Amino acid sequence: MQFYVNVIVLASIYGLLAIGYVVIYRTSRIINFAHGDFMTLGGYFLYSILSMAWIRGTGGLIFATCIALFISFMASLLIYRLLIRSMLGQPVFIIIMVTIGLSVLLRGLAIVAWGAEPKSLLDGMGVGNPSISLGKAALSRFDLLFVIASATALLGLSIFYKYLKIGIRSRAASENPLLASQRGINIFFLFGFSWGISALLASLAGVLYGTNNHIEPEIGLLGLKAMPVALVGGMYSIQGIIPGAIIISLAENIVAQYYDPLVSDVIPMVILLIALIIRPWGIFGKEEEVERV
Repeated sequence: MQFYVNVIVLASIYGLLAIGYVVIYRTSRIINFAHGDFMTLGGYFLYSILSMAWIRGTGGLIFATCIALFISFMASLLIYRLLIRSMLGQPVFIIIMVTIGLSVLLRGLAIVAWGAEPKSLLDGMGVGNPSISLGKAALSRFDLLFVIASATALLGLSIFYKYLKIGIRSRAASENPLLASQRGINIFFLFGFSWGISALLASLAGVLYGTNNHIEPEIGLLGLKAMPVALVGGMYSIQGIIPGAIIISLAENIVAQYYDPLVSDVIPMVILLIALIIRPWGIFGKEEEVERV
């Protein structure tokens, strides 16, 4: 039972992060390699806010989390406006190289601003992280929040893209940006909005991960491990995240439990390579969506 709980929790972590990749790709056809570093920034923003003496208890933690997520959202919009928007229209590989450079920059800034040593987000807050029993298995309160947050984000974005006007326009901008702009759709707003939503979800993942474990600059690598989830499920599919996350989480937990936890860290990339050979457009993707860079 504990094994299956671990699979679900890890799949939820990867799923919440993978949604950010899909959101940006659905709108702009860009893979953001700096996505995991927004996860790191979200955790550090919360850490800085929690350092204020007047924030205490569960209510203070919720309030501080909202502020941290808002800061992350605004920071991503600023980065998009200053760096990414001017690159739109350039070859895809150039924008990908820019996001890789952005990842290195954000990680370096995090080390300069907060240091490289791990930090706990709950120290001095008076908020515990009790375990919840499920038969013979147990999970922490923040593990459960991860599952709820991931499921809510998947459901909410599915409704967003299918029924809301801005979601439908985002799909149109992805299919044909030129035609969409000629029809009066502000594609730059939609691209920026997708960056903001992606960073918001990554920051939420960073907050939940940091409160459940600790925060450090290298947790951004968890975002790279979540990228295969989106690619395996299909970069254009929100629903594809579910089987992609379960497949990778299940394989990683099996290797960690029955072979070597260190080896399990490379399992997402191994599955990614296999998927690219067998079905590069993903489980729920379409063959015509594959673009060689």
